Amino acid sequence: MRRLQRTGKMTAVFAVSAMAMAVTACASTGGNDAGTAQTEVSTEAITESAAAQTAGDAKAPATTESTEAETADTEESSTEASTIGDTDEEMEISVQDAWSQISRINENTKLKLSLSDQELQEAKDNADDLPFTTKIQYVRIEDSGYDALQKSFDKDNEESMELAREAYEDNADYLKEANQSGENVTPYEMDSAVLVKRADERVVSYVREDFSQLGGAHPSTYFTGKNYDAKTGEELSLKDVVSNYDGVYQYVLDELAQREKEDGNENCYFDGYEDTVKEMFYGASDTGSTDTAEGSEESGIYPDMQAVVQWYLEDDGLTVIFNDYDIAPYAYGPSVVKIPFDSGLLNSDYAG
Repeated sequence: MRRLQRTGKMTAVFAVSAMAMAVTACASTGGNDAGTAQTEVSTEAITESAAAQTAGDAKAPATTESTEAETADTEESSTEASTIGDTDEEMEISVQDAWSQISRINENTKLKLSLSDQELQEAKDNADDLPFTTKIQYVRIEDSGYDALQKSFDKDNEESMELAREAYEDNADYLKEANQSGENVTPYEMDSAVLVKRADERVVSYVREDFSQLGGAHPSTYFTGKNYDAKTGEELSLKDVVSNYDGVYQYVLDELAQREKEDGNENCYFDGYEDTVKEMFYGASDTGSTDTAEGSEESGIYPDMQAVVQWYLEDDGLTVIFNDYDIAPYAYGPSVVKIPFDSGLLNSDYAG
């Protein structure tokens, strides 16, 4: 399912990018024009690209110390790996806006995860003829006894690589012709970084940050929350981890409405964004019932993309992500709403 959602997102971003250029940007520190102000993350536990890359014209830098990773009989080539969860150093990162909050990486997880950078073999083999680079981070569990969880990681790894392969195949002919004719083409790029939020005996939660530069008016970044039961490896739904689904929906709406009243944020969201949020939580049904299958209908803004709430878990709460164009223009950037465990809306069994 995520493969379709993320593929649809990439298509939709470039279809509406012209619209975004005409929209007046709202005053927001989380906007896509604030790339140079992104917080640096320095750790010994995260691979070099695991920190968030900013949308717009730059990516957020990250400084890391990597270890060698072995390549298991795949067609993708491995570069480097590092281990998460083996440092006592506390995270020091400013959560001043949506970008820095999503970018924040948990270095002190109880379970140890390793990340390794993989390249699409076809793109690597044809680098001289096709200006297309890829870097997809693969996730592995270092602790023993979590085979089911690793199978889920493998599935996510493979789907991420498949997205890169599809984009490469869709653009290969054009890039080859342009390169041979001497046309000045901005190199295409697809990266997928893993931002670890939580990893313990109960839950593993991370965010896939998919960055792409595929010839549009600007690059695009899309965040996908990946949340797993550590023991069974099953992917968790939002309803699995909340005690009051309708209450969470209302909490998110109230928080967004409050932000829109702040100075400089008036009319920052699209007209009717409330309907989009409702579709993301309940589908396109007008009933508003929690019996409606989550993500059962398509979003009104993205007709080729299913409406799904993106979220992740940390020890102290749950964060809902709204990507570029979900509810606001590209210039405003993504939005996040954090719901603490002490709100009474979340299942206390998942508290860290």
